[in-house]
Amino acid sequence: MNIGIVTTWFERGAAYVSRQYKDAFEEQGGSVFIYARGGEKFAKNDPNWDSSKVYWQEKNAFPIYNYVDKKEFESWLLQKKIDVVLFNEQVWFEPVILCKRLGIKVGAYVDYYTELMLPCYDIYDFLICNTKKHLSAFSTHKNAIYCPWGTDVNIFAAHEQRVKSDKVRFFHSCGMNAHRKGTDLLLKAYLSLTIADLKKSELIIHSQLSIDQLGEKLTCEEKKLFESYVKNNNIKIITKTVTAPGLYHLGDVYVYPSRLDGLGLTMAEAKSCSMPLIVPNDGPMNEFINQSIDTAIKINKKFARADGYYWPQNECSITDLTSGLVTYIENREQLSEWQEKARADALENYVWKKNSAFLLDKIKDISITPLDETVVKLCVAFNEKRFPKIYQWKTLYALAFKIYNSIFKS
Repeated sequence: MNIGIVTTWFERGAAYVSRQYKDAFEEQGGSVFIYARGGEKFAKNDPNWDSSKVYWQEKNAFPIYNYVDKKEFESWLLQKKIDVVLFNEQVWFEPVILCKRLGIKVGAYVDYYTELMLPCYDIYDFLICNTKKHLSAFSTHKNAIYCPWGTDVNIFAAHEQRVKSDKVRFFHSCGMNAHRKGTDLLLKAYLSLTIADLKKSELIIHSQLSIDQLGEKLTCEEKKLFESYVKNNNIKIITKTVTAPGLYHLGDVYVYPSRLDGLGLTMAEAKSCSMPLIVPNDGPMNEFINQSIDTAIKINKKFARADGYYWPQNECSITDLTSGLVTYIENREQLSEWQEKARADALENYVWKKNSAFLLDKIKDISITPLDETVVKLCVAFNEKRFPKIYQWKTLYALAFKIYNSIFKS
């Protein structure tokens, strides 16, 4: 079976998700081809990402996120004789409609969706939900598949590199999105620790943002403290891009007070690297919780996101987050035992190869459903809500977008 995965394809979380699907399908006997609609500036000719099975889309200038050029895509589908296409975070529905018209089975990895998008997902023959939270949103879909998330426990085995320390080292990864991942909440909690607890701990943050950007939500007083803690190495900021298995070996406990997550990629990775978790008591973060070693932080409030994402954001209690940090500091003599249990938890529950072993056979058994023109109209209407007549005037929109970029982004 020839499987096409339509995805961004470079050093980013979404691409790591697609890579895990690629590895799973190949392990199960499928032949996988990547249609890369993003990442060509970063990963083309990079041996970690580029290969003869990767096609880099040439026409990417378009105002809709994750645009797929219809002519390029159709040529690729026919040339590679694709039987099944899996779309990763696809908002532009034209390529999905094209696959259905060509009689190709289509599925989606479920991550981003709004309430208005839910009926549009009926166009897919199957959906893959990696969390119970996503599954609950699509419980009425004809073929919603629950495939619990996991990771490569052989790659994410950072406990083998970890050097012991007298201090408890809290590790946090926020990439380019510190606000969504709750970095400000963690900083406020850590800055409120007593001097005695500070002496027994460190905070390590892996990010692609500057110190000023990380601290922009802090008060003036907190910013001064933050800067002084960075100077005396109580807080360490690491800004370099690192390939898997990342920098988990630098920490002892993984702290991830995320306001919103579609999957929680780093939590399975951290568990595999023998790290207990401190996360909000909200899905999907709390789906990774083992109550004997991990800490679920109380939620103070929930609120909608500006872009209309289906699930509300949370904001966890800074007081409770601080208490969570203190728990590991005060019980650091048990940390080695908890770390062993975290690794055991990963080996039992988060081995991707095991969790996904049924997937290709399941997809093979799913029938291609007839194309429903009513659903097609819903998909087109969703895209045209923000960009009127964009399906008819694609060339004009592309030209306008190109001019806009040349003026404002040059």
